[in-house]
Amino acid sequence: MLVSQPHTWFIDTTRETNSFAAQRFADYENDIRVLTAELRLAKKRNDSFDSTATMESAKAATPTGGLSRFGSFMHSRKTSTLAPTPVSRERELESQLAQAQAQRLAAESKVDQMSAEIEELTGSLFSQANEMVADERREGARLRERIRFLEERDAKFAMKVQRIEERDRERKKRLERLERAMARIEKAKELLGQG
Repeated sequence: MLVSQPHTWFIDTTRETNSFAAQRFADYENDIRVLTAELRLAKKRNDSFDSTATMESAKAATPTGGLSRFGSFMHSRKTSTLAPTPVSRERELESQLAQAQAQRLAAESKVDQMSAEIEELTGSLFSQANEMVADERREGARLRERIRFLEERDAKFAMKVQRIEERDRERKKRLERLERAMARIEKAKELLGQG
């Protein structure tokens, strides 16, 4: 189990990184939505501004409003200096949108890479776990076989010891009989020696 601790740490770290990448991904998507909305709004403003500028330049061309040539020139100059502002804002928003999309793609790529690494690591861990289980089963089977062998040997030794003990008991009985017989012989000799 000590082997799996570094893998657990790596999985936790990878999960945190994956979570962070997913959060950034969500932030990028939100930025894209905001920028897209701003871009649409800027285009609408630009379209309405263009139509207003066209109408004003048409009015300036026909001096019915009582403006002098100089006044109409200044009025048309005012509209021409204001016109590029929404276009530059639109370009800026498009640039930000492109940047946000690039960041989103980078985040997606990182999430995919992390997922692949997690999947590979998970497969490796499962493979190692399966090998460990197989090793444990083999070791358990070997130990059970060894225990069975030792139990059989102990049973054989117990039978031998039992036979030896039986022989010893028989020898003791014979020895006791011989000693009694020797004692009777000694008594008989003593009786014969006295008589």
